[in-house]
Amino acid sequence: MSASSYHGPGTHALFCDGAVRFVTNTIDAGDPSNPSVGLSENGTGKTLTPPGSKSPYGLWGALGTRANREVVTIDVRKRADGITEPRRQIPAEQLEAVRRKPIRTWTAAGGRGKMNGWLVSCAKEGDVVLVNEKGDLKYLTLSDLIGEDAYWIVQSLVAEKVQARNQLLDQLRDAVGLLERKEFGAFLTQFVDASQMSVQEMGIASAFVFQKRGLLIQGFDDAIGFAQSGQVNIQVNDNRMLATFNGNDRNLTGNFVMHYVNGRWYWLPPPR
Repeated sequence: MSASSYHGPGTHALFCDGAVRFVTNTIDAGDPSNPSVGLSENGTGKTLTPPGSKSPYGLWGALGTRANREVVTIDVRKRADGITEPRRQIPAEQLEAVRRKPIRTWTAAGGRGKMNGWLVSCAKEGDVVLVNEKGDLKYLTLSDLIGEDAYWIVQSLVAEKVQARNQLLDQLRDAVGLLERKEFGAFLTQFVDASQMSVQEMGIASAFVFQKRGLLIQGFDDAIGFAQSGQVNIQVNDNRMLATFNGNDRNLTGNFVMHYVNGRWYWLPPPR
């Protein structure tokens, strides 16, 4: 069975267990000239592979067979099989901030066309998200762009990471000051990213701040110590830059995490 999508480098697929995965164009699809598996149709001249045979269409075909006992192991983290996590929605606030930056002309590798737009994100695996002047998202990889554009993206990410690291310590201290003065509203406005949360999640985060203020101050104090000593793990994950302070979780349920969006750091509330 063939599939198509406006995503460009692949398509979303719904699995029988209810999971949704993004299947890239690089998935093993075997040889499309081979006959399908099924009952031969009399009088048509078509010779099909007998039922129960292995699919001739590689991993893509094996995923679609019925009761043929193929075993498929999918590790969405390794991406080698061409199956990844589904595409994530980009918050409107993030897109607005991106489009306030200077626009750039992007050129596809091999001279396949150009597009005016902005860089939204680039994951460590090389997945790139661009947005054009109409607001349409384009999902590409670094290899889909000419070398000059790919290099510009990498350099931009390095510069942003340096800027984020330089801002981290001062913003951690600002957060402690707001909590010590019990300025809860200002803390929630400046250090909790409401655009990434539902109304219910925002309510839970607010209650956590009010009820565990002292514990939260200790967490930020510990994070300041880690930042001063350079023991901060900063990485890009799911379109966000995350700073993880391992070992200072206390009773905060998991590691203390900040995430960087649109030029500032936000506290990431622990999962409930």
